[in-house]
Amino acid sequence: RFRDDIRLSEVATVAGASPRNLVRLMRDRTGATVVEHVHRLRIAYACDRLRQTHAKITAVALECGFGSVPQFNRVFRKITHDIPSRWRHKARMPPHGMQWRPDMGSGD
Repeated sequence: RFRDDIRLSEVATVAGASPRNLVRLMRDRTGATVVEHVHRLRIAYACDRLRQTHAKITAVALECGFGSVPQFNRVFRKITHDIPSRWRHKARMPPHGMQWRPDMGSGD
């Protein structure tokens, strides 16, 4: 459900806590807020999609549950310290020291 529009009040109800207590518990136990945790899940999923597909970054952003591409870009950069297009390029590069050879094919 991390790709859905998530409301703190809904998460708190499922957890059996008040929104205020949930925020405190999450921060105490994980060091992150509920929003930060959801962002990390969404960016991890986005990284998989960027690495494994040729989907446009806009499509990946919306598929991951972000309301806009600028929000996705901002959160992506905060978590990965890179922009999505450059991250995708690096993620698809062969391991360090390995060079492409004609007999290796195109990798697709």
